[in-house]
Parts: sequence; structure tokens; C-alpha cells
Amino acid sequence: MFTGLWLVIRYHLGTIAFGSCIIAIVRMIEAYITYLEKYAGGGDTKLKKLVLRCLKCFMKCIERCIK
Repeated sequence: MFTGLWLVIRYHLGTIAFGSCIIAIVRMIEAYITYLEKYAGGGDTKLKKLVLRCLKCFMKCIERCIK
């Protein structure tokens, strides 16, 4: 059991941290898009809403593919 734990810590902990970092970056971008959707100035045009929703959908797809 200790040998297995040591192997996980030695060889796979960096991979786990890297995957978590990628997921955190994707979620941060998604949160920024949500912020823009809520507080962006310049009026609520249909084009702006469409682009932001497409970006949000794209980020959700990326997050699901990563998971």
C-alpha cells in the first residue's frame, strides 16, 4: 500500500495538478464571460447576447471534454 502511495505521489501528482489547473483556467474564463454578459456596457444588442452565449456554450463543451 505504501509503495502504491509513493508511486502516485512521485509520478502522478504533477499530472493531477496540471489537470486541475487547466480546469480552473477554463472555469475562470467562463466566469469572466458571465461577468461580461451581466455588466458589459454598450446596450443589450442581440448580437452581443448571441456571441456571449456561444462563447459560454463553447467553454462548457471544452470543460466537459477535459473532464
